[in-house]
Amino acid sequence: MRLVAFLPDMQPELTSAFAGASDIDLVLAGDEGTFARQLPGATAAALYSGSYNDRLAECFDRSRDLAWVQAGSTGYDRLLHFGIPDGVRISTAGALWAGTVAEHALALILGLLRRLPLAEAQKAEGHWDRERIRESVTVLEGTRVAIIGMGAIGQAIATRIAAFGADIIAVVRDPETVAPGVRQQARVVTDMAGLLGQLDDVDIVVPAVPLNAATERLIDAAFLDRMRPTALLVNISRGGVVDEKALIDALSQKRLGGAGLDVFEVEPLPSDSPLWSFDNVILTPHVGGFGDPRRLATLAELILENAKRFSTGAPLLNEIERPSPERKPELLTETRA
Repeated sequence: MRLVAFLPDMQPELTSAFAGASDIDLVLAGDEGTFARQLPGATAAALYSGSYNDRLAECFDRSRDLAWVQAGSTGYDRLLHFGIPDGVRISTAGALWAGTVAEHALALILGLLRRLPLAEAQKAEGHWDRERIRESVTVLEGTRVAIIGMGAIGQAIATRIAAFGADIIAVVRDPETVAPGVRQQARVVTDMAGLLGQLDDVDIVVPAVPLNAATERLIDAAFLDRMRPTALLVNISRGGVVDEKALIDALSQKRLGGAGLDVFEVEPLPSDSPLWSFDNVILTPHVGGFGDPRRLATLAELILENAKRFSTGAPLLNEIERPSPERKPELLTETRA
């Protein structure tokens, strides 16, 4: 089988992993143009969901032999948004990036609680208003943190936050069927309706859900209006999960204590976005999954394993169930690990 991979940051790992796979023709593409030119005749393609766009969607439509797409990311929303040809199977990286994303979420939370943006802003002036910082810093211990979505990433965030002494509110689709491990992590397990009923008692909200028709703008103006004015929002999932205009309005009107954002509705974040101007907001350029190069070798092995499974007709790891046109994905549906 012919597998074309557009994963330029992990070409050495792919080369090493596939060295003994003589029955798989691995083609490495370092840029989008090369990837598009190599697709004709390919049985499979591998790329990050963030690299997929309308141009590649047209190339996929013309690639009549394409039967399987492997995402190098946990998310796959762009694959569904721009479209993958009918009948083509899709698999993802599953829980591979959960740990790094969870650490990034924790960094955003601690940075906001310890008022790092304020300290950084004062650094430019050559002196600190120490009293202002002292009066505004707070701690994670004893806070109430609502994690919306308890898949691999949500659980990894919960593990780290619980170690600081925070109370976890796990928000899931069906509290009656939640995994035992989630109940061990959380003080409260509830659904979205249950969260809304106690949102004025929550200190930090962390959505950890995939972006789909049911979760798009899940955090909207009505949700933000229910949050307490000192509460924090930390988004490491997908930008479209949060209504960005409503968030900007809440921050501008000081109806929210702050936000930590690694993802945005438009990426990269436009230079004229008001989000750049808030001193109680931490922005990072969708880098939550980066920082552990060892995971690239693991991802390469995962792609090889799935290539072998595809060739033999065995079930793929982390294959997603594509929603049919008449059925919307269910709220908080999790990527299978």
